[in-house]
Amino acid sequence: MRLALFPTPDPIDPARPTLVLLHGLTGSHRTWWRFAPALAQAGWQVLAMDLRCHGASACDEPIGRRDLADDVLETLTAVVGPPRVDVLWGHSLGGRTALQLLAGDPGVADRAIIEDPPGLRGDRSDQIANWRREGDLARTDPAAFAAEVRGANPGWDERDVAAVVADVADTRMEPLIAALRAGQAMLDPSEELMAQVSRPVLLVLAAEDRSGLSGASRVRAIERLPRGSEHLVLDSGHTVHRDQPDAYLAAALRWLA
Repeated sequence: MRLALFPTPDPIDPARPTLVLLHGLTGSHRTWWRFAPALAQAGWQVLAMDLRCHGASACDEPIGRRDLADDVLETLTAVVGPPRVDVLWGHSLGGRTALQLLAGDPGVADRAIIEDPPGLRGDRSDQIANWRREGDLARTDPAAFAAEVRGANPGWDERDVAAVVADVADTRMEPLIAALRAGQAMLDPSEELMAQVSRPVLLVLAAEDRSGLSGASRVRAIERLPRGSEHLVLDSGHTVHRDQPDAYLAAALRWLA
């Protein structure tokens, strides 16, 4: 099996709907500590994956354009049998990976929740330098990094702060940075992928000035939503599930119902 799964699945119960959670860049399954139990309590069979080079998953390189989506598909095949689930739910990089899966294989899921997917960006030099700095700090002085995360996000639960510190420390940055610079793993713009998706999507966006998807890319993504889709904008930063967890979860459960 390509990717680490949480919880370690028992045999899949075909009578229960299955939902797959995919985290963002430098994240892991830990980011869903609040959502996964709530979804399970609502009756969903929840699988949270660690993407390649994140958390407990392997870090094969180089990372090609569709490798992250293919990893998820291979893992689903190993766990579920025919790789079909009811819902794919992804944040940022996980959202783009879910869109890639649905664009290439519409039968993999009935619908999707996509949280603030990234647009196509230009020069990332400053961002890459900061990822490296944060990775070093998370590994060498986790308390200092936790204080930095807490200061930048005063409304977060302490469990979110702890998850970020652990996730960033676990992330193998260099293969991901190499893939970004080569224009491979994260090349496809979310708005272009959206045009290739036929399954209904709930697109959950952060406030535009704090979102990964802004400007013309944001407009095009909304315009290209498949039939039966909805979009929601919350007063939030890029990690909507940490900034506005209650409003986000309530809206998602309503849409899934």
